[in-house]
Order: sequence, then C-alpha cells, then structure tokens
Amino acid sequence: MPPPPHLTAAQLAKQAERKAAKLARKAASGAANSVPSAEELEKRRIIKREWMNLGPSSEGKRTAQIVTWNMLAQTLVRRDLFPGSDCLRWGDRKALLQAEMETHAQSDVICLQECDRLDDVLGSVPDHRPVSARGVGKLHGLVVLYRASRFYIRSQRAVSLDDEELSPNAATGVARRGVSRQTRNMALIVALEENEDKGNGIVVVTTHFLNTSARARSSCSSVLSAGFKKRKVASRGQSSLLEPAETTYQLLAAPSTPLHPSLVESFNASRLRHTSVEKVGVASSEPPSEAASGTATPEAKDKDDEDELPDKDERSIANTRDPVPADGILTLDQLLELGRELLTEPARSAYDSSKYGDETYGSRGGFQKGVTGAGAGEPAYTCYTPLFKLTLDYLFLLPPGAASRAEFTRLLVPPETKELGNGLPRKGISASDHLPVGCEIAW
Repeated sequence: MPPPPHLTAAQLAKQAERKAAKLARKAASGAANSVPSAEELEKRRIIKREWMNLGPSSEGKRTAQIVTWNMLAQTLVRRDLFPGSDCLRWGDRKALLQAEMETHAQSDVICLQECDRLDDVLGSVPDHRPVSARGVGKLHGLVVLYRASRFYIRSQRAVSLDDEELSPNAATGVARRGVSRQTRNMALIVALEENEDKGNGIVVVTTHFLNTSARARSSCSSVLSAGFKKRKVASRGQSSLLEPAETTYQLLAAPSTPLHPSLVESFNASRLRHTSVEKVGVASSEPPSEAASGTATPEAKDKDDEDELPDKDERSIANTRDPVPADGILTLDQLLELGRELLTEPARSAYDSSKYGDETYGSRGGFQKGVTGAGAGEPAYTCYTPLFKLTLDYLFLLPPGAASRAEFTRLLVPPETKELGNGLPRKGISASDHLPVGCEIAW
C-alpha cells in the first residue's frame, strides 16, 4: 500500500522509527513476562528430589521410568485433617502441583491417585496422555499418564474392587465376590506397547485403598485376583495398602512366609461384614465402559464436591457383624492359597529391594518388637501430616515369568524427615500429604 501523499520522506522515516521502537518494547515486555517473577517462583517452590543409580546396569536393555503419587484430591481436603497447613486452598495448591508434575515430565509413566482436577496439571506434562478411572459417585480417581511419543495403549481395563469374584463356585451358595464392605475402590490396568518396537511394552497397574484395616484387607483379595499376564514386564503403581507391618503388604511381598501370630490375629479380627453391603447391594458384574476418549471409567453420579464427606462409619467398625460362609469372605488360608496361585514369586518392591539411605521403615521402628517381615527397606514415610506419619505408597514389580526378568536400575530418593517440617501439605515442600515415589526398571 503506497504511503499517504501528504507525508514527507523525513516524516515517513520518523514513523517507521517509532513503529520499530514500539515493536521492540512489545518484544521486550513479552520476554520479561516469560521470566517468572520471584513471587511466582516462590509459589512454585517444592522440595528438591534426586534420582540415584542402583547397582544393575541398564546398558543394552529397555528401560522405563515410572512415578506414582497420591495428589490429595481437593474435594478431600479438610482443615481438621491437616491442622497448621498453609496450602489447603486450591489457589495455593495448584502452582505446587503443577511444579511437581513438571519435575516428572521425562518419566515414561506417571500414576496418580486421588486426582480430581486433571486438566489443571496436564499442561505440565505435554508429551503425556491420560487414562482414568473412578468409582461410581466418586469425584476423584486414578490416572495413568503415559508418554505418547514412546507408547500407545494396547489394552486397558478399569476394575471395581467391590465386584471382583473370589469364590468361583456359585453352586455352593457362597457369594462369588465376598464383599465385606462397599468401598467404590478401583484399580486401573493399562497395557502400553512401544510405538517403534511392536510386541514390547509394559503393563502398569495402579490402585488406591482407604486406610482402614478391614477395608484394606478386603481390597487386597481383589488386587491379588486381578490378572497381570501376557507381558514381559508388569509394574504396579501406588497401592496405599497400610504399612509394611500389616497382613496386606506381607501377602504381596512374602506370600510363602508364615505370618507372625499378631498379623494372623489382626487379620481374623478384620473379617467383618458391614451393613453397607446390605444397604447398597453388591454391584453389577458388568465390566466398566471403555470410552474412546482414553478413559475407562464407570458412570459417576453428579455430586457437588462438598457432598463427598467422610462416611462416619469409616472411623470405626460399627455396623458390622461376623461373616458367615455364605458371605464368601475368604479366610486367611483361602487368601494365602489364592495369592500363591497368582503370584508365583513374591512381588518385588522398588525401595525394599534397594539401598538408598539410612532412613527406612525398619530403621524408624515400623515393626513392633519381635516382629519381622518384608518391607523394612521401604521409605521411612510416604505420608507425613501433623496428625499421622506413615508409609503407605509402594512400587512393586510383579513376577514377569521365566522368559525375562526386570531389574530396578534407578530410584527417586526419599527426602529426609527433617526436610518435611511439621507436616504436609506445606508450601515450599509439597501440595499433597503424600510424597511421590519412583523407579526405573530395565529388562
């Protein structure tokens, strides 16, 4: 377009100079805005974690880095559960959660539990795609994020743990599922195949149990009965089982080792039938829907976040009765037999089988005096709040079969207790009460 005729050459030059100066100022402003301010950096500051190499070499092998993390759903945040916390509001937690996710953006698989605001953190891991599942009526659930530049989904399944069949012989009149309590707990199984190496990949399983003794043991039966087959490597995400000095952990990590009498006693005491089973009824055995969007999620009821309050019965064993044979709730001997059938070898824990530091579950006195078992090498704490400090989060490698055997080659080192302050969530440390755990496997 020709310049207006009334402008002289000098005026045109001056106009061009002003335009160039304006564009320069705009570019400088954009560059300045792309650099986070000191205030923004402080909002995103979290505890620094390091990865360490373990003994086995990964040279010449395939590897996969896996992280699992209970994010603490915003809908479950309660001031009375986290007294003194300075980051319970979503406006404070969001930046910390995003910063944590960014630190794991190079991981091949990220398993999340208690995830209720996935869209707010997806941008922190742009190469990952989600598969999710949640129990009916729950506002939070499980997510498996996989690196799309490396993997595609070969198969996926969401498992309602309340619906898993434990007693296959219906002719005997024994309930097939053996539900002790309606929990709406889920497991999510995702088979990932290499984009460039067809026929090779991993199966990732993540699940989440509420930390109540009777419910955790009931869920353990379902987890043991889920099929982890047909792949060379099977890695299990977080499993919030209770602590290592509990029957559930020992059944996974040492299924052939006799349980300490105190664990046998506590297990038998936990075999109860809660009235929620009669009130709600055992859920349908129809498999959950698998949507084309990459989710595998049973239909959820529309509920406001504030409606999902803790069940008053979850704080005790009220409204329960002893089971009868027709309930189908497995005895300890039956559960042990089932576990040994499905686990030809013990499940191997990333942390319990590795040497990474002096602060461990065993060194902090996790086992009662005179009680020993698998799990002494787990982190001292993975859940650290002002009210309870526990080891609840695990990474297991399930038996891959005789054809190949996977090894742990790197580990996300747990922080020292002194770095966790008075308890989580806490600004500058973590937006969740749980700490991520991670490993690299090679096969």
